[in-house]
Amino acid sequence: MVLAIASMSVASAQNFGIIGGFTSSKTNLKEVDSKSVAAWHAGIAYKHNFGPVFAIQPALTYEAKGAQIGDAKWQTGYVEASCGLQLGIDLAIIRPFGVFEPFLGYQVYGEEFKAGDVKENIMGITNHFEYGFGVGGGIEVLEFLQVSVEWFKNFGYLFKEDSRAAHGDMQNYQGIKISLGIFF
Repeated sequence: MVLAIASMSVASAQNFGIIGGFTSSKTNLKEVDSKSVAAWHAGIAYKHNFGPVFAIQPALTYEAKGAQIGDAKWQTGYVEASCGLQLGIDLAIIRPFGVFEPFLGYQVYGEEFKAGDVKENIMGITNHFEYGFGVGGGIEVLEFLQVSVEWFKNFGYLFKEDSRAAHGDMQNYQGIKISLGIFF
């Protein structure tokens, strides 16, 4: 994915960009819903237009995610590879678009899981691989500034199978991302 982004950026430097923004994520158990945790995301992207309506935007980002259930709160970090499929309308100066964005990720960070007096290394109890999708929309201005809002959903369980007895069958993260992209 990184080599593809790098080789495409050499061919057309005006479509290479940096992206970042705000992430609000949570998880849930069947019995209780969690509170959202505010986090962030940042990375690089490449946008390729296929005419005025359709574009693809692969990206490699660091995604901080987390959740809080009662007094238990944690944050994790993933390196994610995604490929946004955009359908939009070219209105000369602006291009509003809708996006569908499947992603794959690998957990590279996890702070201690804290529940009352109990502390546990979250890297040892969570599934490191993640996969899911996001849907949303945005506006591109003058082909170099992009603002988007996206709802994302990870599939599978947050905790490994042998940790679910102690921590419950929590679904993996879901939430909202607000992103700003600047393309060169």
